[in-house]
Amino acid sequence: MTYLKLTSKKSVLTDDIATADAERDGPSEVQTLSLGAFVTALKAANEKVRTLTATRTDERKANGQSLM
Repeated sequence: MTYLKLTSKKSVLTDDIATADAERDGPSEVQTLSLGAFVTALKAANEKVRTLTATRTDERKANGQSLM
């Protein structure tokens, strides 16, 4: 599996956890397990990876490099 696919799956999982957590009544699983700081840090890291990957892709497109 490629790095991009792995990163995408991890990002989706993190987003799913945060969404499900926000929609839950009562204490969330993230709160119960004291994972709030971890989920927040993971979301920030995922966003940084998305930004860096998009920048790299844009630079490669501008230079006429293959994206594969």
